[in-house]
Amino acid sequence: MAKIDSELGRFISHWQVRIPVGADVASDDDFRKYVSGVAIGNGVYSLFPKTEHEKWRRLIGELFPRFGNKVEPVGHDWLGRLFVLDQTGGEDDGCTLLLDPCTGDRFVIPAGFREFHGCVLVDQIEEALDAAAFAAWSKENGPLTANQCVGFKTPLVLGGKANPSNYEVADVEIYWALLSQITLQVRGPWY
Repeated sequence: MAKIDSELGRFISHWQVRIPVGADVASDDDFRKYVSGVAIGNGVYSLFPKTEHEKWRRLIGELFPRFGNKVEPVGHDWLGRLFVLDQTGGEDDGCTLLLDPCTGDRFVIPAGFREFHGCVLVDQIEEALDAAAFAAWSKENGPLTANQCVGFKTPLVLGGKANPSNYEVADVEIYWALLSQITLQVRGPWY
């Protein structure tokens, strides 16, 4: 019989993630093996494969230098905001952080990897992912792939407006890289 962690199992069941019959999902690595690179909920959330963590640490470090190598990249939401595990050793160590590249906001979610996926992304979807706005947007525009996000055509730091008329689909890695360059030239790093 397959072993499935109860919190990670809640995520798998809620989001109807396809797991091979008999596969174990008892560890975070097992979970990543089956969920990474999949557009969850038509693209409202995507989990990064571990093979991409160094690339994301570098991108995070450019815009949020305080965090760079002191976080574990987890995934991104449909707006290109990143979820990371804080490993700074400070008061938020072990918590999930939401980093917004457009505003520089950092939100602390008091949950580690399993609780974030099994509780927050099941019971607090609206708060964590702005799911209602995604549902409205995707109804008109369709689903996103795992490597896509909805970004601003004109970044907020250049006077763009935070509304759907300023949205466009972008590759999340390219979006972060370009937004980092623009933000660093206009105002400097966020943290």
